[in-house]
Amino acid sequence: MKSKVLKSVRAVIMAVLAFVMVLMPAKANAQETQYRSYSNLLSDFQGKVMTDSSGDVFTMEADIEISGYDLGGHRIVVQTKNVKVRDCKNLSCVEVYSDNAEIANCTITSKAAGKSALIAGNSKGLSVFDCTLTSDFWGVQILNCEDICVDNNTTNNTGIYIENTESLTLTNNKVNGGGIVLTGMFDAKVIDNSIVNAPHTALNIINCYFAEVYGTSVENAVASSDVSEVHGEGVIFQDCDGCTFSNSTINGVNSRLTDNGNGVIVAGGKDNTIKDCVITGAGNHGVQASYKTKNCSIKNNTISNSGRMGVSVSRESEAYVNNNEINNSNVNGIVFDGKSGKSYGSATGNTISNAKEFGIYAEASDLKAEGNIIHNTGKMGIAVTESGSLTANNNHIFNDARIDSDAAIGIGVYNRSVANINTNRIMNYGQSGIYATEDSIVEYKNNQVAVLGVTNINLNAYYHINVKYNQMFIRALDTTHVNGQTYYAGLECGAYFDGNMVKGTTDQTGGINLSYNAGASKIITVYVKDNEGNYIILNAPSVDFDINNPTGVSAESYDKIKAFVKRLYNLVMSRDPEDGGLKFWSDELAYKRRTGCDVVRDFFNSPEYKAKKLTHEEYLNILYRTLMGREADEGGMTYWLGRMHVGLSERYILAGFAYSPEFTGICNNYGIDRGGIQLSEYRDLNAKVTEFVSRIYYKALGRSYLDADGMNYWCGEIIKKARTPEAVVWNFVFSDEFEKKNLSDSAFVDVLYATYFDREADAGKDYWMGLLASGKTRQDVVKGFNASTEFRKLVDSYNIR
Repeated sequence: MKSKVLKSVRAVIMAVLAFVMVLMPAKANAQETQYRSYSNLLSDFQGKVMTDSSGDVFTMEADIEISGYDLGGHRIVVQTKNVKVRDCKNLSCVEVYSDNAEIANCTITSKAAGKSALIAGNSKGLSVFDCTLTSDFWGVQILNCEDICVDNNTTNNTGIYIENTESLTLTNNKVNGGGIVLTGMFDAKVIDNSIVNAPHTALNIINCYFAEVYGTSVENAVASSDVSEVHGEGVIFQDCDGCTFSNSTINGVNSRLTDNGNGVIVAGGKDNTIKDCVITGAGNHGVQASYKTKNCSIKNNTISNSGRMGVSVSRESEAYVNNNEINNSNVNGIVFDGKSGKSYGSATGNTISNAKEFGIYAEASDLKAEGNIIHNTGKMGIAVTESGSLTANNNHIFNDARIDSDAAIGIGVYNRSVANINTNRIMNYGQSGIYATEDSIVEYKNNQVAVLGVTNINLNAYYHINVKYNQMFIRALDTTHVNGQTYYAGLECGAYFDGNMVKGTTDQTGGINLSYNAGASKIITVYVKDNEGNYIILNAPSVDFDINNPTGVSAESYDKIKAFVKRLYNLVMSRDPEDGGLKFWSDELAYKRRTGCDVVRDFFNSPEYKAKKLTHEEYLNILYRTLMGREADEGGMTYWLGRMHVGLSERYILAGFAYSPEFTGICNNYGIDRGGIQLSEYRDLNAKVTEFVSRIYYKALGRSYLDADGMNYWCGEIIKKARTPEAVVWNFVFSDEFEKKNLSDSAFVDVLYATYFDREADAGKDYWMGLLASGKTRQDVVKGFNASTEFRKLVDSYNIR
C-alpha cells in the first residue's frame, strides 16, 4: 500500500489534470470529424509509429496524439508515455502498457474470440472516456494499474473487468448486455453507472476494500440459462470490507429458475453498508447478507415485490436492518435464518407491508426487533423458532381486517425459544395477539392487543414468567349490560361511561354482572383485571385508551396544556384567546388528536395569521419567540433569511424551528407531544436541489424565482428523475424568457460561463465564439457546456444525481 504522502501528491496531480480537462474545448461529434485513413496515420507520423508484420500499429513514440483516423479494423498497442488516441473509429483493440495514456471518443470493436476491446496492464494515469466498445469478452479489461479513470463509455454485449487496481474512478458508463467486475481493489469509486440486461451478475465486487458504489442503475439482470448455479444477480460484494452501496436502483433481477436472483448479496467480509437504494422485483431476496458476513448495515432502502424475502440474513451472519420500507414480499419481509449457523443482529424502525407469510421471522437466530411497523401479513407479524432468542419492543403489528386462520398471530414464540416482548401494539390477528409454546420461555409486559369480535378470553392461559400490565382490547359490545363472560372468579372488573367509573368483582363462575343507570351512554367500556395488572378491555374507544386514567389527562396536566395554547395566542396572534378557541385547542392536545407541531402549524396557516401579511423578518421573529423562547440572533436571522431567499417555503423554515432542542424542551415543559412537521412541496424535500434550481434562476435569467409553482415544478423534475440537471438548465437557457433578452453571442457565452461554471469567462471563450462564427448554433455550444467535466463537478457539489 502506498504511503499517505504519495497518495496526497497523486491526488493533487489528478486534480490538476481534471482542471486542465475542464478548460479544454469540447470534442467534436464523431460524425462531424473528417476521418483520415490508416495509411494517412503511417505517413503523418512517419518514424514515430511502427507496425508489426500484420500491419497493426504496434508501438509509438511518447508524447504523441493520434486524432481523427479510421483505423480500418487495426489495433493499437501503447508502450510509451503520454500517448493520446482521440476521435478514432474502427479499431479492433487498444492495448495500454505505459503511463498517462488517454483513449477518448473512439469506437473499438474486437472481432477476435476471447479478446477484449480495451486492455491495460501495469499502467498509471490512464483515462478512458466517451468510447463505444464491443466484444464477446470484455469491453474494458484493466489489470494491475493505478490512478485509472473510466468515464462515460458505452459497452455493447460485454462489460468491464478491473483487477488489482488502486485509485479507480468508474463513472457514467453504460453497460449493455454485460456486467462490471472489480476484484482486489482498494478505494474504488463507482458512480452513476448503468447496467442493462446482464446475463448473470450485473456488478460483482470481490476482495475489495472501501469501495464506494453510488448511483448505480441495474435493469434486468436475468440469467439466460437453466443451470442451477447461474442466477441473475444485481450486485454481489464477496469478501469485501468497508464497502458502501448507496442511492442506487435495481429492477428485475431474476433467472429462468423459480425464485432465483437477488438484488444485493453481501457474502463474507465486514463493515459493509447497503443504504438509500430502491430494489424492485428480485426473483429471490431483495438484499441478502450471508456466508459469515459481519456488521452489515442495511438501512433506508425501499425493497418491493421480492420473490421470497425482502431482506435475508443467513449462514452465521451479523446484520442490522434499520429504517427500510419492505413491501409485497412473496414469503417474508425480514428473515434471520440460522439453519446453517446462527445469525444475529437487529431489525429496527422498518415498515413492512403485505408480506404473504411473516413480517419478521427468526429461526435459530438471535434478533432484536424494535420500533417496526408491520402491516397486513398473511400469517404472523413476528415469529421466533428453533431455540432462537427474540427481543420485541415497541412494534406496531396490525392488519386492516381480522385474519381468523390458525396461523393468524401477532407475535409467536416456538420450539424452545426465549423471548422478551414489551410495549407492542397488536391488532386484528384472530388466533392470538401473543402466542408461545409451552417449551419456550417468554416475558411480556405492557403490550396492547386489539381483537375484533371476541368476547371470551382466559387470562391465565399461559405458563410463562412476568406476564404483567398487558391490555387486551376486545371491541365487540354494543349494549349497556354485560353478563355471562367467562373469567376467573374474584377478579376486579368494572365499567366506564359518561365520565363515571363503576367497579365490582367477577362472581364465583367468573361472570361479570354490572348494571348502569337507564340514562347511561350506550358506549360503555368494560374491563376485567387480574392480579398481575393485566387487563381485558371491551369497547375501548381506541387502542390508546388507558383504563387507569380513562379521561387521559389530569387536572394539573390540562392546566399546563391550556397555558401552552394561551402562549400561542399571545405570540402568534398577538391577543388573548377566546374561551371556545382555548378549549378546542387544549382538548385537541389533551386527547392527543394533535401534537404541539400540529397546533403551531395550524396557527400559522390560519386566515387570521395570514391576514397580517408579515415580512420574512417579522415571520422569523415570531418563530424565534414562539419556538425558541428568545429573540433572534443576527447569525441565525441571516441563515434563515438565506434559506427563504433560495426558495424554501415558510413551512420548511417552521419545520427547522419545530425540530429544535428549544421547542422540544418547551413541549416537554408543558407536557405535550412535540410531533413533527411533514413536508410535501418538492422545493422542501431536498434543500440542495432547491439551491441548484434557485441558482439557475439567478445565473441564467438574472432574477430570483417569482412563484412557488415554478420552483416546485423544476425541483420535482430533478427529484423524480424526470429530467437531468443538464436538461433543466437547457430548458432555462432556451426558455421564452431567456430568448427575449436578445443577448449577443458574446453576452450569451458569458451567461453560459456563469450558469455552468459559476465564474467569468476566460481565454476559452474565444473557442466558443469561434464555433458560433463558423456557423455552429447556440444549441451546439450549450451541448458542449452541458457535457463538460467542470459542470458535472458543479452538479456533484449539490449531491443531486
